[in-house]
Amino acid sequence: MQISDIPISTYDEKALHYLTVVGLCLSIVCLVITIVVLLCLKHLRTERVFVLKNQCAALLMAQLLFLAGVERVENPDVCLTVTVFLHYFFLATFCWMLCQGLSVFLTVTSQRSYALSLLIILHCLVGWATPAIIVSITVGVKWSEYAAEK
Repeated sequence: MQISDIPISTYDEKALHYLTVVGLCLSIVCLVITIVVLLCLKHLRTERVFVLKNQCAALLMAQLLFLAGVERVENPDVCLTVTVFLHYFFLATFCWMLCQGLSVFLTVTSQRSYALSLLIILHCLVGWATPAIIVSITVGVKWSEYAAEK
């Protein structure tokens, strides 16, 4: 999948493909290890760890989907579905990063303590619902231009 008009040799294209696959596989393995460790350690049940687990889950889903679906452009419906979900999961990853920053900000600056359940609900709204709203609006407004042309 080439984005620019700069010519790339077959050798370079193959090298980029292998580097992408190896890098994604290594990242996926590390994300799975991170999620398993965070789930197994019971004393790590804090707000920041909750946000980190969700951020890792969003990035893991995005990378798995990218690895499985980036070459599936033959069928326009599959291509569009992969595009929509890639947009959602990568945007969710950035929203969870925002939640990480907000969590640190509240920890450093706030004098009062917030209920953990309230923080988790707010983080879930920012981390999962906000990207869903943004992707829904984008798909609704630019449906015909959303997927890449062959």
